[in-house]
Amino acid sequence: MILKILILIALAVIIGLIKNYYIIIGSVISVTLFLILKKYKYTLVLILIIIFGISILTSTLVSEITKIQLLPFAPLEEKKEIYPIYKGNPDGEYYRFNNKNPNDLKQIDEIKHKEIFSERNSDGSWKVGKGTTRIDISTKQAGILTQEKMMKQIETWNFSILDKQGYWLYPSDFKNIEVTVIFKMLEAEKIDQAISLVSRSILHDSKGEEEIKEYPNAFCGGSSYHNNISTDGKLQMKKEQYHADYVIDKPNEKIKLGNLYNKKIGFKAIVYNFDNNSKVKLESLVDTKNEGKGPYVKVHEKIDDGKWGINSGKAKMDECGAMDKGATISWGSPKMILKTNNLDFDLYDIEVREIIPP
Repeated sequence: MILKILILIALAVIIGLIKNYYIIIGSVISVTLFLILKKYKYTLVLILIIIFGISILTSTLVSEITKIQLLPFAPLEEKKEIYPIYKGNPDGEYYRFNNKNPNDLKQIDEIKHKEIFSERNSDGSWKVGKGTTRIDISTKQAGILTQEKMMKQIETWNFSILDKQGYWLYPSDFKNIEVTVIFKMLEAEKIDQAISLVSRSILHDSKGEEEIKEYPNAFCGGSSYHNNISTDGKLQMKKEQYHADYVIDKPNEKIKLGNLYNKKIGFKAIVYNFDNNSKVKLESLVDTKNEGKGPYVKVHEKIDDGKWGINSGKAKMDECGAMDKGATISWGSPKMILKTNNLDFDLYDIEVREIIPP
C-alpha cells in the first residue's frame, strides 16, 4: 500500500511540474499496469510495457528540457492563456491563432501565399517565408470577405463621416484592441527589418490603381496605425493617413532591447480611444525574457491628439474628408494586419481581443 501511495505521489509531482500530456499518459499506463500485473506470468509483458513507458518518458523529458523534439509526432498542446494587460470587453470581437490549422478559412485565408505558414516546426511554430508578408486577421462577423465584396459594403470613404459612425464595416469592428504576437525573427535583408502590427485600416491600394477604379476614394481605406518592432530591438510608431502616405516617428533611441534575431519573444500592440474618442493612444509592450509568457513591459507609447504631422507639414487627413489635417483615426476596422517586408520568422501564437480602455 505504501508503495502504491509513493508511486501516485511521484506521478502527481511529475504532472504538476511538467504538465505534458505524453508524460501523463505514459505514466498512467505504466503505473496502472505495474499495480495490476504483478504475477510472474505477466513478467515479460510488464517488462516490455515498462521499457515502452520509459522510452516515452525519456523522449518527452528531453524534449521539455532541451526543446529538441525526439518523438515522431508533435506534442499534445495546451491552449494557454495569453498574458493580458487590459481588461477584455466581454461583448467584443476576438481571434486566437489556430496552431493546428492557421489558414482556418474563418478569420484567416492565406492559401494563395505559399510562403505564409509554409511548414510547421518541431516546436509547434509555423514558418513564414520572406517576401511581402501581409497576414490579414478578420473579425468573426466579417469573416474572409474578398476585397471586392468588402468595398461594396462600405458606405463611405469620408473620414468625417467615419469618425461619427465609428467603424468601416460593422459596429463590431476591431477598435480598442490588444494584439499579442509570439514569434522568432530570423533571416532579414537589413538589420533593422521590422514586424508591424497594423490596425484600423480596411484595404491598402494607392490612388488610381486598377483594383479600385470603381471606388476612386478607396485609397483612403489605408488609414491605419502601425506598431513596429525590428530585429535590432527598435520600437517605432507610424500613422498611415491613406495608402500610401505616412507620418512616421523616429525609433525611440532610449529603448535598448538588443539584437532580437533568433529569439522567441512576445510583442503587444495596444490601440484605444480615450477622452470621448477625441484622442488615440498607441502602446507597445514586449516580453524578451520569458518567451512571450509574460510579464510584458511597456517600452513605447504615442498619443495621437490630432496634431501628429502638423508641425512637419505632413498632415493631410483632410484629403479624405477629415475636418482637420491631423485628425485621428478613431474608427474600427473588420481586420488587423501582421506585416513584414523581406523577413523570415517563425510564428507561435497570435491573439486579438477587444479591451475596455483604461
